[in-house]
Amino acid sequence: MGRASQGTVAAELSPTSDLEGLPGIGPKRAAELRSLGIRQPLDLLLRLPQRWEDRRSVAAVADLTGRWNEGAGEELATVVGYLESVRTIRLRGRRTMVTARLRDAADKTLDVRWFNRPFIARQIDPAARYRLHGAVKVKKNGLELLNPSCERWEVAEGEPALTPIYSSLGPHGPATVRRWTEAALRQDLPADPLPADLRSRRQLGDLPAALRAVHQPPPDASLDDLAPGSPPWRRVAYQRLLERQLRLARRRSLRRGTCAPISLPTDPDRLDRLARPFPFELTAGQRRCGEEILSDLGRSWPMDRLLQGDVGSGKTAVAALALGAVLEAGGQALLMAPTELLAEQHRQSLDGWGFGERWKVATLTASRRDAEAVRRELADGSVDLVVGTHSLIQHTTRFVRLALVVIDEQQRFGVEQRQAFAGHPHRLTLTATPIPRSLALTLWGDLELSILDEKPRGRQPVVTELQPITERMAVYAELEKRLERGEQAFVVMPRVGGEDKAGATAAVEVEGEALRERFAKFGAAAIHGGTPSEERQAATAALAAGDLRLVVATTVIEVGVDVPGATRMVVENAECFGLAQLHQLRGRIGRSTKPSKCILLHGPCGPAALRRLEQLVHGDDGFRLAAVDLRLRGAGDLLGARQSGLEEFSGLEEWLAEESSPWPEYARKDAEELLARWQDPALAALRERLAGDG
Repeated sequence: MGRASQGTVAAELSPTSDLEGLPGIGPKRAAELRSLGIRQPLDLLLRLPQRWEDRRSVAAVADLTGRWNEGAGEELATVVGYLESVRTIRLRGRRTMVTARLRDAADKTLDVRWFNRPFIARQIDPAARYRLHGAVKVKKNGLELLNPSCERWEVAEGEPALTPIYSSLGPHGPATVRRWTEAALRQDLPADPLPADLRSRRQLGDLPAALRAVHQPPPDASLDDLAPGSPPWRRVAYQRLLERQLRLARRRSLRRGTCAPISLPTDPDRLDRLARPFPFELTAGQRRCGEEILSDLGRSWPMDRLLQGDVGSGKTAVAALALGAVLEAGGQALLMAPTELLAEQHRQSLDGWGFGERWKVATLTASRRDAEAVRRELADGSVDLVVGTHSLIQHTTRFVRLALVVIDEQQRFGVEQRQAFAGHPHRLTLTATPIPRSLALTLWGDLELSILDEKPRGRQPVVTELQPITERMAVYAELEKRLERGEQAFVVMPRVGGEDKAGATAAVEVEGEALRERFAKFGAAAIHGGTPSEERQAATAALAAGDLRLVVATTVIEVGVDVPGATRMVVENAECFGLAQLHQLRGRIGRSTKPSKCILLHGPCGPAALRRLEQLVHGDDGFRLAAVDLRLRGAGDLLGARQSGLEEFSGLEEWLAEESSPWPEYARKDAEELLARWQDPALAALRERLAGDG
């Protein structure tokens, strides 16, 4: 809970001071925040609020009851009163519920509930008045306020109409982040660190004024005044983008100052020659991306490029062009994947394209018995190409002439892992997560970007249907008919097993096992993240070979599972997944010319969740779906486990999801220009701000 008024902060602090100068932030918490990218008070101020709420319009409890009786749906409301009958109730699975009753000035009461916030019960003072803001919901015997914000309330002259609401910072909730931000804002703000000529060219306002406008809106401010793209919002957002791009530009500059391990001579026929062994014709997108990569390999500095493609767009074939070019020139190369299954599939593809006939190719994973022998052959240069997993970056793995590193599913590896190889080899990183170009430039601005936005010829679009969970029996009856005809299928569930706190989501160890037994006559397996890797590989290999017709799984099949014969997928509790993740899962089918269908079964959910899922029914453009997901769920949900660095972009989701926005490109160009004149006295404030950054 927060107070409406706070104590003052020492005047000598400035936004470039250390975090430990702020109230409530000691050495331990400061270290925690630094790990999230918050190093200085100004970093807190550059985190834009997720939204603003109008809390000045206080509603009487009687008015809320009247509006509900007239048919109002769920709505947000602000109420003021005393909190009484406060209780903490322990729920299953270490969950808690705090209940209370708010009594307003007219002696009317409203029930209040908070889930998983036990600290609230300890902090409530029965003698103090509180202002609560949250969703009003109906229950059997009246109304209740669910999970509201809660702060001591003191009437203050000139209090802003709009209250900023922040996203959490690690374990620290919105109220705590708001207190820290308010404390940082009370310091003496320095002059705008951007040079006047840049601000004039981009029509950017003054940064200190913009920070005050977004974190302490004036009393007459409206939501339109602070909407994404508004002048104060844009000024704060651009500062964050530019600082990110400056850090990345400095990294690019250091890499360009080194020599390439291999620089390919000019050869206009190289791409066609390298593609000749493929049993298919390259798409226009594959040719374009291939030419971009081969051009990079002809430069005098090491390549660092990201190849981003939608599900089934053919990234592996493009990577093979780069691998073949480097191997032809006499260099060693490696391809690293996040799982053994994906590594084995890459090895099979490369063997099918004749790599094993022209060069010595090996596989290196933790489970292989010949791992030490492969390492010896890499070190003496007798292995030309190695395909593997994290084992490739162990200190015991050495190369004699490593010239190219290809990393698949790059978001599953950190920057340190991407840069772990000795020397300065060319690097090509791949991602099958289709994210908007604007976000890609912001996250991976140290890389050149190639985008594959089309699929190989002959593939049929996957028909997608949205069905309520009540149709589950009919869906599986239809699936049984398909299996009887020899078709193959996946069933995806959101949980492995254990206790279901919500009581309504399917688990592989429960519902999945029941399905495996029901369809056992067709050959069925159930796998999840806890299944030993050899069992998972055996199940997917058996499916690919036609020995199994059904695999029930969690999202463990999201990447690296290539079963051309699979034509059906059922996703249980589809509302539990993001659009980008569902699109990735859907990409496991439709990998041939056969008609395919994906059925999304959803449990009870509101209209907004249904509208989100309907996006999958009406289109299969992964980049468009990812933009929708980014707006609705944020970058953390979109990119899954790759959380490092995502805290920097809190509040920018709408901007980064907009493909037509020029601002990420502006930031990249401006960063290059500023770096070229980095010692200019006008950049002293920026140099001080970024001192010590990578």
